[in-house]
Amino acid sequence: MNSLISIRIDGVDIRQIVQDKRNDCLTSEIFQSVDLLDDTIYNNIKVGSPHASKQEIIMAADKAQVLDFAWELPGGMHTRVGKGGIKLSNGKKLCIRIAQALLSHASIVLLEEVVDNLSAEDERYTQQAIQELVKLKAVVVMAYPWGTI
Repeated sequence: MNSLISIRIDGVDIRQIVQDKRNDCLTSEIFQSVDLLDDTIYNNIKVGSPHASKQEIIMAADKAQVLDFAWELPGGMHTRVGKGGIKLSNGKKLCIRIAQALLSHASIVLLEEVVDNLSAEDERYTQQAIQELVKLKAVVVMAYPWGTI
């Protein structure tokens, strides 16, 4: 039976993509609760594409607004974020996670409604980062009715 609905990734019907490749296309998820590695900002971004060049990592950081706050830190992009990213606000961790997604080869990003309970400054960083993300990736936003979570 032919379906009227078709999902295409880069012009190819998803049913024609091998399962392993299908998973690679949908590898970026961004949730409200962000855990980062106990490592530097730079290395946390690099998780998005381990073989990325320094220039690609810096470009992703710039588009995700990470450079705006990283250069104010003592170690810049080489500042350690602590276990889970404890040394950074949730908004700054979200920007790092968006930089990972920008750097990744995923065509689709699952984005949980993420601007809840952020400071005005973090909300500005996050909104600008999301604007860059939707320019380059197909983004599926998961939103919840108020009071259900």
